[in-house]
Amino acid sequence: MVVPLIRGLEVNAVIRRLATAFLLLEIATHVLLAADTAHKSHVQGSCGVVKTTTIGSDTQVELRVHLTNPGMQAVSVERLTLLAPGPTPSKPLRTPVLLRPQAEQEISQEFKLPTRLYQSWQRGVRALLIVEMQEDDGTRFHHVIRLNQKSSLRGE
Repeated sequence: MVVPLIRGLEVNAVIRRLATAFLLLEIATHVLLAADTAHKSHVQGSCGVVKTTTIGSDTQVELRVHLTNPGMQAVSVERLTLLAPGPTPSKPLRTPVLLRPQAEQEISQEFKLPTRLYQSWQRGVRALLIVEMQEDDGTRFHHVIRLNQKSSLRGE
């Protein structure tokens, strides 16, 4: 049985795509969270939207990331990746940011994403910001910050 079309796609195809995207997001989240908690460095963070600009069918979002390094070793913040349902960008920082031991640092980064994705945040769909870092000895690790528009996109 063929289900009525929604903008040229069958409903079953849309449901299949959504289910696949959700499953991939869940798998990536669990892998990154496991890697994050297994690592000896315990960087903490929060994130907030500073500014949004609509550009055609996309929205440019400026995020301000606040990181705290309670550890005894400096870490270098190398890249920020926005992980959400749909196509999302990954951006290396212009220059790596050194997060000294027992210190705090704020980083601002802009991401361009589909407006429908940004609107899904406003409806409560959660997204993740992955902060990729490196220690002095070359060890790489990630910190995952959960975003939620209903709480001003503060990390939890």
